Amino acid sequence: MANNFSIKSLLNNIWVFVVPPGAAMVATPFYMHDAFLVTLIWGVSLLMIGLHASVGLRECEGLLCYVRGPFFILGSILTILHGTSLMYLGLSGYRWIGYAMIAGAIGLNLIPMMWDWRKRRSQSQA
Repeated sequence: MANNFSIKSLLNNIWVFVVPPGAAMVATPFYMHDAFLVTLIWGVSLLMIGLHASVGLRECEGLLCYVRGPFFILGSILTILHGTSLMYLGLSGYRWIGYAMIAGAIGLNLIPMMWDWRKRRSQSQA
């Protein structure tokens, strides 16, 4: 697994993985009365993250790459289904989707990274 760290890739990752959810978190309290806008903001934000992670599969060799994209795309689909009332998740539906996205993002970033690290460590010792 090559280490391709660069300022350009860092800025690209910040632009895709930090700016859309950050903008959604800032905009949501102002537009909470308009469920369509909240659904649109969060749905597009999560879809953008999922598609970006899925497009990068060619360059990535780790387990993280194969689970992160579909996870965020699924979160986008759930958000859109809940926002359009096709799937009712209760009065706190957006809150539960948000908790799932936070826990999943942390879990999907840490667990595969630890697994890849252990695998590389055992290969280097052999």
